[in-house]
Order: sequence, then structure tokens, then C-alpha cells
Amino acid sequence: MAQDIPNLSQMFSLTFVDNCVLLAGITTLTCDYLSTLNEEITYAWSCPWSLGLVLFYLNRYLAFIDQFILLYIKIWAASSEACIRLYGVALAAIAVGLLSSQIIISLRTCGMWGRRRWVMVVLGTVLSIAVIFAICITIYQIKTVTIEATPIGYVTLQSPTLILLVFVFVVMVESTIGALTVIRAYHFLKQASSVWVRQLYSSGILYCLCMVSLSVANILLICILSVGGFRTVLISPTRVVHSIFGNRVMLLILQQRYYVLRQLQNENAEARSTTSPGFLTTVGLDWEWDTVQSRAVELHERTVDIEERNCIG
Repeated sequence: MAQDIPNLSQMFSLTFVDNCVLLAGITTLTCDYLSTLNEEITYAWSCPWSLGLVLFYLNRYLAFIDQFILLYIKIWAASSEACIRLYGVALAAIAVGLLSSQIIISLRTCGMWGRRRWVMVVLGTVLSIAVIFAICITIYQIKTVTIEATPIGYVTLQSPTLILLVFVFVVMVESTIGALTVIRAYHFLKQASSVWVRQLYSSGILYCLCMVSLSVANILLICILSVGGFRTVLISPTRVVHSIFGNRVMLLILQQRYYVLRQLQNENAEARSTTSPGFLTTVGLDWEWDTVQSRAVELHERTVDIEERNCIG
């Protein structure tokens, strides 16, 4: 497909629509952030540093950076050279943010499967390819992007073929994650008596369905030649929804870790008060990605709901 070069009238319409979409995305991100800020303060700020926590912050805050940069380029940027430099930063932030959300769901899926070797190999291979692909595509996009000035701002132009390849690959990755999540949920969701585990599975399935649907919608839109420059209008909403769903899944996990750690600390305190120092036993906490023991995610042993933990606490 050839690169779209809109005429003046189309540039006016495209710039206006893009600005509205970006403002809507930033507004949605802000509302979601404010509605979950208390959860972040409670469950994330007190959480020991781990790979999962790093991914959470990358996924949560990079979305604000790249969306504000894109809006700045279209409204306030002074020159095309500045636009190209800023656009490179925005593309890098988008790539890292999208990879963070995919890694969050992938590692959570590994936890659901109890870290089974074949699942880890499949997802590890897919994610490795995704990282390499994202690096190559991002570098190529930065080198080939075209900035067009209009009377009301700048318009970024890229090859639809390149964007199409990106979303085809995204669909492949997210379909793999979604299939593994649905298969696991089919076998164990009916057995779940724990509210948080049900939420974890349902959130993971909803995430995959929404992401695959948005990626497919982007592919279909890009393939429709008659829409011209509006082929990429869903890219920003897709980025925003990736970030929000990734945040929600991760906050649910951090919430469970918070109550598990509190329970273990209470148990340790009781042990210290009733046992002599010479007979103390240490409790091995999982400080790495998997925020609870894999058997808890598999639904076999942990049946205490979060509400019950709140009562205990």
C-alpha cells in the first residue's frame, strides 16, 4: 500500500479528528488514573520492588507521556524537525508500553498454568520475537516517518503496510495469550470459590478479547482504501485501552499480594510471640514476578476471599 498523502481539506479533517481522539484518550487515562490512584498508593507503593512492579509503572505512566507528546506535536510543535524528534520518543514509549502490558498478561498466564514448562516456552518464544520485532519496527518507523504541516498543526504520515504488519503481529501474540487464558479458565473457573481468582480470570479474558478486537478493527480500517488518512484513527484508543486493562489486571494482582503479605506477617508475629528464637522458621515470600504462589492461581488451595482477608486484617 502506498503512503497516504491527504489534500488540504483532508488534512484539516484529519488533524481535527486526531486531536479529538487524543484528547479523549488522555481524558480516559486521567479518569482511570484518578479512580485507581488510591489502589496504587495502597497496594503498589508499599509493595517490594519486583519485575511485575516495574512493568506496572511502565505500562501505567508511559501512556501519558506518548499521548501528550503526540498531542503536543499536532498542536504546539514549532518545527517539523522537533516533531520528528518528539515522535521518535513517542514511538519508543508506545513500543515499551505495549510490550509491558503484553508481558504482564503473559507472565500472569504463566502463573495461571502453574509455570508449566511448555507454556513458559511458548510465551517466552512469542515475547522474545515480539521484543525483537518491536525494536526493528520502531527504529524503522522513526527513520521513515513524514511530518506534514497544516494551518492547524502537524500530521504524521507513515506507510499503511508497515502499520498493518504491526497489528497482524499484535493479533498473533494476543491470540496466543488469549487462547491459553481461555483454556485454563475453562478447566478451573467453575471450581473457583475465591472472588479475586474469578476476577483475575475474567479480567484476563476480557483484556484479551478487547485487545484482539481492537487490533482486528485496526487491520480492517487500514485495509479500507477509501478512508485515506483516517486509517490510523484507532491506534491511539488501542494504546490507551492496552494501558488501562494492563493496569487493572496488575492492580488486582498487587491487591492480592498485599493481603497475602499481611497475613504472612501476622503469622510470623504470632510465631515469634509463642516460639523461642532458636526454633523460629522463616517464611519464603515470592519477591519475583509471580505475586502469589502458583497453586493459589490454580485454584486448588487458596479459597479465602479478599473480603474475608479484610475482616481478618
